[in-house]
Amino acid sequence: MTGGGFNSNFSPMFQGSAPGTGLTPEQAAALKRHRSYSQAERQEANELVAVFMSLSMLTEGKQSVDSVNNDAMFAQHFPKFAEEIGLDLSQPFTINGKSFTYSQGTLQMTATED
Repeated sequence: MTGGGFNSNFSPMFQGSAPGTGLTPEQAAALKRHRSYSQAERQEANELVAVFMSLSMLTEGKQSVDSVNNDAMFAQHFPKFAEEIGLDLSQPFTINGKSFTYSQGTLQMTATED
């Protein structure tokens, strides 16, 4: 963690509704992009990012396959994540040098590349 042990996902509030609010062009573009998605769309994106982060921690050895399989959020959203990135879950797949299979709602690690 950076910031003296404090980690957050806070971002500055954009006040772009009134003329002359002083937004930079980048902030104005970010605000426009943010407002173009519904709350449900942002929630779905957050769920898919959480699946990605779980897979990342799994392949880094920071999380076990059992803990991933016992995570209800991961179990619910992993098939959608896989579909969105074009991953065929009927076939073995490799992430960061680690091989996996997925069957009947369970992720299994099968091998590690050297």
